[in-house]
Amino acid sequence: MKQNNWRFLSFVILSIFAFIFLLPNTGFGAENETPEAMVAALKQRNLDIDQRENKVVEREARLKLLEDEIRGMLNEYKKLKAEVDQKEADRVSAKAKEEEVRLIRLAKIYQTMPAKDAAIRLTKLKEATALNLLRRIKAKVAAKILSNMNSGKAARYSEVFLLVKE
Repeated sequence: MKQNNWRFLSFVILSIFAFIFLLPNTGFGAENETPEAMVAALKQRNLDIDQRENKVVEREARLKLLEDEIRGMLNEYKKLKAEVDQKEADRVSAKAKEEEVRLIRLAKIYQTMPAKDAAIRLTKLKEATALNLLRRIKAKVAAKILSNMNSGKAARYSEVFLLVKE
């Protein structure tokens, strides 16, 4: 027990000496030992802390301004993106309408052809294109065209007709 007390006491004494000799402007032989000098040092330290605090406050204010600017830019970006998205949607819609008009016009052309000629030409088109055209042709004419196709192709088109919704 006494040994632990001795160790603790030794630790405290060594800590005090270390504190005295390691801190600047304190301890034995220090230049500024007077209380006035210590008060002046504390005032200088407070001034340094105040200057640092002012710098931190200024930086926080600049960061706040930058944050607000970034938020504004982000909002502007979102508005512009919404406009671009809307224009793109309008463009795609207009393109789809144009495509629909062209398909209807081509379907009318196929509808006026003899069924045998239309069947030959439709079988040479891509399946999706042929089906899109057949959907736009009157049912009676489409039936005649399908009856002039080879039975495998006509069956395939009929199956896809049932599966695909317009």
